Amino acid sequence: MKVKKVVFAMLVTTMVISGCSHSNDKAGQGKENPLPSEHEINSVTAEPSDDPTIYPEMVSPSVVPEKDKNNREDAPVEYVDANYFKEKVKDIIYYKDGKKCTISPDTEQGKQIILMTKMRYVNTGEHVLRKNKLKKRVSTLQKKGRALEIKFAKPCYKIYTGGKSNDYKKVSINYQSWLYPLEGEESKYFLPLPNKECTYERLGDAKQLLEYLEKNIK
Repeated sequence: MKVKKVVFAMLVTTMVISGCSHSNDKAGQGKENPLPSEHEINSVTAEPSDDPTIYPEMVSPSVVPEKDKNNREDAPVEYVDANYFKEKVKDIIYYKDGKKCTISPDTEQGKQIILMTKMRYVNTGEHVLRKNKLKKRVSTLQKKGRALEIKFAKPCYKIYTGGKSNDYKKVSINYQSWLYPLEGEESKYFLPLPNKECTYERLGDAKQLLEYLEKNIK
C-alpha cells in the first residue's frame, strides 16, 4: 500500500513539473516573438513618404533641383540676363579724359561697379541697331570723354535674335568686353569688343554709375 502511495506521489510530481515546464516554454516563446503594436503595424503598411528629409536615399534625382549653371557670382539673375555676362569678369576699365583706370572686380569698388552696370539692364528693351553707331567712336570714347569697359576672362559668343520690331533678326557676336559710353545721348548704347559687330540700345540711365566712378575712382 505504501509503495502505491509513493508511486502515485511521484507521478503527480512529474506531471506538475512537466506542466510548469510547458508553461514556461510558451511564455518564453511569447517574449521572443511579441505581437506587433498598432503603431508598428501602421509603420509597415503606411505609404512611403515623399518628404526627402525622412528618406533622403529614396529621393528621385528629378526631385532635387539642379544648380543653375548661369547663377554665377558675377552674374546674379535678378540684375541682368546672364547671356551678357557669360564669363567671370577679369578687369574693369574706366576711361576718363584720356586716362585709363583699371579696377579689380574682386574689390568692393569693382563689385559695386559691376552691380550698378547690370542694374542698367533692368526693365529695358535693349536690342541691336542696324546702323553700328559706335563702331567708329570706340577710339574716341577711350581717348576722350568717359566710358566703361567690362572685360571677361575668356572670349564669349552670343547669338542675338530679335523680334519683328527690331532692326536685326539675328546677329552672331564674338566678344571679350562690353564698352559702355557714360555721357550724353551715347550713354544709352553699348557694344562688344574687340570685333565691334554691332551697337546695342537701350540701357537705363548712366547717371548714378558715372557719379560713383567720379567719386571713387581717381
